[in-house]
Amino acid sequence: MVGARKRAQVNYAEDAGPVLDSDDDFERTEGQQEAPARRNTPSKHRERKRSAAEVTADLDEASLLDIVKNHGSAITVAAKEWVDRYRDARGAATAELLTFLLQACGMDYTLTEEVVEEGEVDAVREELDTLAQQEGLVDHWKGGTKAAARAFRSAYLELWAKLMREAYAADQGLFDQHLLDRLSSLLIALNTSVVREFRSVATLTAAQLVTAWTHVSLALGEARDTAERQLAAEQRKKGGGKAGADRVAAFQRNVDRCHARIQELRSYSDALFQGIFAHRFRDCSEEIRATVIEGIGSWVRLHPSVFLTDQYLKYIAWALSDKDARVRLASVNALLALYSNPDNLASLSDFTQRFQQRFSELFYDVDEAVAVKGVELNTLLVKQKQAQPSQFAQVYELLADESHSVRHAVAELVAAMLEEQGTALLAQAPPSSGKKQKGGRKQAKGGEGSSSGTAAERQLAGLLQVMHLLANPAPEGEGEGGQREEEEEARPLDREVVAQVVDALFDRVAVLSDWSLLLGWAQQGKAEAHFGEAGVTNLLHLLRDSLRKATGGQLPGGVAPLAGRSGVAGRERQQAQAAARQDATLALMKDMPAQLRKVQTDPVQAAALVGTIPEMRLEVYALKRQEKGFASLAGVVKDTFLKHADPQVAQECVTALAACARTGPDSIKAAAQLALTECTDDVAAGLASAVGALERAGARRVATAVAAYDSSGGEEEAQVLFDVRAGLARLRALLALSGGPAEEDEVYEALAALLEWSASGNALPTPCVRDAALCALLLLAWRLRQLDGEFPDPAALADLAAKRAAFVGSLEGIAAGVAGVEDGASELRDELAGALADTFLLFSSAKHAGTALEAVGFEPTDAAVNTFWQLSEATLRSPVQVDEDQDAHSIAAYMAPQRAAASRVGQLALFRAVPQHAWLAARLVSQWVGPEAAVSDGAVRRWAPVADVVKEACRLMRKAAPEDVPPVYLEALKVVHARIDPQEDVDAEGGVGPDQEFLALSDRIAKTYVGFNSSAAALEHIIVEGAKHALLDCPGSLSFLEGIAFFVRALPAARAEAVRAAVEAAAAPLDPAPGDPDWETYYLFLECIDKRAAKGRVKSVLKKGGGGAGGGVACAAGASARKVPRKISFAPGAGQEEGIEESEEEEEAAREAIESEEEEERPGALRALPRSSGRRGGPRPAASGGSSRRRSRASQPLGATGEDVEEQAAPAEEEWEEEEVEVQEVMPTMEAEALPRAQPKHGRRRAPKLQSMFAAGEEEDAEEQEQQQESDEEAEDLPAIAGRTRGGSQRQPAAIDPQPQLPAPVEESEEEERPARRRRRR
Repeated sequence: MVGARKRAQVNYAEDAGPVLDSDDDFERTEGQQEAPARRNTPSKHRERKRSAAEVTADLDEASLLDIVKNHGSAITVAAKEWVDRYRDARGAATAELLTFLLQACGMDYTLTEEVVEEGEVDAVREELDTLAQQEGLVDHWKGGTKAAARAFRSAYLELWAKLMREAYAADQGLFDQHLLDRLSSLLIALNTSVVREFRSVATLTAAQLVTAWTHVSLALGEARDTAERQLAAEQRKKGGGKAGADRVAAFQRNVDRCHARIQELRSYSDALFQGIFAHRFRDCSEEIRATVIEGIGSWVRLHPSVFLTDQYLKYIAWALSDKDARVRLASVNALLALYSNPDNLASLSDFTQRFQQRFSELFYDVDEAVAVKGVELNTLLVKQKQAQPSQFAQVYELLADESHSVRHAVAELVAAMLEEQGTALLAQAPPSSGKKQKGGRKQAKGGEGSSSGTAAERQLAGLLQVMHLLANPAPEGEGEGGQREEEEEARPLDREVVAQVVDALFDRVAVLSDWSLLLGWAQQGKAEAHFGEAGVTNLLHLLRDSLRKATGGQLPGGVAPLAGRSGVAGRERQQAQAAARQDATLALMKDMPAQLRKVQTDPVQAAALVGTIPEMRLEVYALKRQEKGFASLAGVVKDTFLKHADPQVAQECVTALAACARTGPDSIKAAAQLALTECTDDVAAGLASAVGALERAGARRVATAVAAYDSSGGEEEAQVLFDVRAGLARLRALLALSGGPAEEDEVYEALAALLEWSASGNALPTPCVRDAALCALLLLAWRLRQLDGEFPDPAALADLAAKRAAFVGSLEGIAAGVAGVEDGASELRDELAGALADTFLLFSSAKHAGTALEAVGFEPTDAAVNTFWQLSEATLRSPVQVDEDQDAHSIAAYMAPQRAAASRVGQLALFRAVPQHAWLAARLVSQWVGPEAAVSDGAVRRWAPVADVVKEACRLMRKAAPEDVPPVYLEALKVVHARIDPQEDVDAEGGVGPDQEFLALSDRIAKTYVGFNSSAAALEHIIVEGAKHALLDCPGSLSFLEGIAFFVRALPAARAEAVRAAVEAAAAPLDPAPGDPDWETYYLFLECIDKRAAKGRVKSVLKKGGGGAGGGVACAAGASARKVPRKISFAPGAGQEEGIEESEEEEEAAREAIESEEEEERPGALRALPRSSGRRGGPRPAASGGSSRRRSRASQPLGATGEDVEEQAAPAEEEWEEEEVEVQEVMPTMEAEALPRAQPKHGRRRAPKLQSMFAAGEEEDAEEQEQQQESDEEAEDLPAIAGRTRGGSQRQPAAIDPQPQLPAPVEESEEEERPARRRRRR
């Protein structure tokens, strides 16, 4: 019924070269050959440009599929030629077109003309299903690159569209009830197939055909309308006679013919819709469902008069609740296209009312792309007056959404509602307050606002209302509860959220560029009258971020400015930013000092207003001769800096003064520099005075004040502590942006006194100790930078070295005081570890060796480095509570302290900043798997931030000094193994103990030597030296061999015997006894090495054909299996399967013979140990059965395959009972545990845990031999493959869906009430 398609023969003959017609041609050619080459470098071979005749010949021989794949530009010509072939022989042309459809589905077969005429499409579909399941399909749609797949899809659809268009133009095929009947029947039959590819291609093709028929129907409709107008005009004529009657009859026949053809195409469209789309709407494949919705949407948009009905619209509406985002996105896109046409609004009114609620739910779709399109749809509905803005009153919440696209999509809708909200707000009286307003301002009277306020004021009022609601969500209910909520003090909006609001609304809300109005509302008290102090804070944050957005600055919260572009657009943006900077300066320079004095008492408001100063254009002050005004502003900034202890205020003030001191005219720079110098002097004097007062107060009074400060959470603070904390916060801000103060020695003495105070055990608040350590480090860094790099002052070098030594000693003393503190000391530990790490890096002797500053370099003592590691380890091992459903971003935020600690250790180790760099590297590697041993998916996700740092550090170590890596790995294993308590029974408690962490780390490190990263020397070092370490305190320390055993599986088999000899030589002085149970782990370890060595011997016998019984048989079997080369066919050749099976049986017999000989040669002690097969004899499964996927994967034998693990868990309870005696002798194999643990003679024996590691070695050998044989056979087939046309795809298994259709809902008429599969965004 279905015949195989024959391939065209390919000519492999080489080009004979040009034909020489004369002697002159020969001489000219010979001269060209003798000419020297212009370049000797090899160049890429360029294909000879083919002539037009050759291209035309190829197109004549190419099939429709070849044209779609390789000759997209010739689709129009191919469509015309096919129509010509259809005119000559419609049966053959129809068979060709249907064959093209099957080939697009992935079937490389040809339908004959007889089969097409018979019309038994169900039988054809059944045969195709069978062949697809047996031989697979050629994937033209997803094979290759994404660009190639998109090109194939576009060319395929274009071919069908042009075929229908050319058939209509030639009046062939569309209306003879032959082509469309057979094409529709085959498409409907493929729609019922269980092969997903068949249904997908059939649905896509049917959608394109209906689209093409719709275009034809529109053309016929225009022709019918023209004929009707001509008919009416002819009928209105009088006295036409017989000629007029003939014209009337001709026009009437034309009208009837066009109408009949339109109805015929509509009947075919209805047949495809009912036979395909009505069923595939519930297909199990989301790709097919999306194709259905895209097709229906295109039809409705193309021909609304026919398809804009409930019969088709309901499918689009139902798809809004589909579980897959791709289907929902297709539905929303279709609705956007429909509502964009104003002519469709009247017909869509009932549909809009019915599904309005579902449309509003699209705002909070879980998929970002669907949410963005949903926002665009509702915005379009508001513009088209199909929805009221009041229906989306809560849409402003999306301005704080985590998605940048969602925020910008909803900004247009929010901007359209701001003026309405502002009008309502200004029309009502401000909320009453019992407190008098600042500065004696009167409250605004009720009734003022809406009539007198401008559009900009109404916009600003609405925007402040939105920000107020974002920070203080409205109560759900009204009444007393709502009144109590209103009486509570309002909170300002977070800085990051304000930046997101400005970033989204800046280009859509003009008031954000009205600098005078923004500052005027803060100065006049209008924002405070309606929203209180929180409104003023929001307004000032709005002013600062709007100015930064306008001038191209960085917004808080990581909102990046627009990337600069070159050319005209870049220059225009720079001009706009410069104009905005100048306009803002002109608007703010007069009232800025007064407003800053007004908000000086509020640290948040003061910091926000001071933050606008760096964005101003300082040249305007000089041009306007307002130098005194700027000096006044700088003085107010200095007063603000000295009045607050808040770090944010200090940072903003110092940043503003430093920016003014670097830019602007000289007069402006002088005023800013003067203010900055006065700030520095006042801070130095104040800090020295505060430290003196602290020392005079005495340790007892300070301890009492510190206890009160800690118990109140910082609310109750003594004056002496406030002075110290404020001075340190201001000094930290100064040192972060500028050099040290003029009284640097005085300041450093005060800092050293504070550090010595804390190191002596006296109480001091954590912020004070932290800031004192950081300020001292910054002073040392500034002093080091100020030294002359070529001819430094020896006295300055000596003084700096002495201060550095004292600083490190103080840090060690403070660290010793917080070592045993658990509560509230984590932040201080992190800061101390960071200060020590920075000190080690800045003053590293390796960094300054050979320079003039060599005297300041130092090598920290082992005690100092050990102190640093203890602080870092306390952070790394601290428990972190992370929910299982947290995403990677949230987990990274929780694990930020641990990641920072690991990064500090890695920097010291990689840069070799300390002599103990290898010691630190080993400690860092010991944290690779974490306290939870990373044996579950949740543990791996939680520890991933730290594990990534360790992994990258190991990579850099291997790249820099690969010879140092094996000792580091071995030392890391020793560190983790030292945590194991032999008397502790972790399994009894059901937790993750140090033994599992040790085994998981061993497995992780061993995997770094797999594949191309394998190193025989490194593996030998780790195995031999690890075995020696295990034998130091045996038999109690023999459990270390359990981790070393993981490296045996990566050891080259040829080196296994040498490694065994080295291990036996190390154990010989201890005289191990084979029958001693304490040495059981040792002998099982030797058994692993023996199996690795035996694996190498088996390979050599199978490849070379000698060295053991059955070797020659194996080689003969291998040779016989390769006598008959395989053909490019998906069906086995005659006798081919039997030959392969026979060779595999002979190879298995050869391996069994070799193993039997080795078994006889094994010592008696080793033969007594049961040989694990990897399939039976495992432990009894746990009763819980709730282990995760990763733990299941970690529980398989090392070297075993997935089938082995499945068969391990397969035996029933009776089988476990039958092998209970054997299980007691052999232990379960886990990826995190490699060998049974030996027991000390004096303690109780630990429960055995592990089996032999290489149980599945024989099966691995068989798989490797089979893969090698397949690769050799593929190499033989390469010449045949080279003749295939380019762009071909490999055959893949077909996707089979036994139940291709999803269950139908209970009541389709109530589809709008189906629950939406989404989650609300927060």
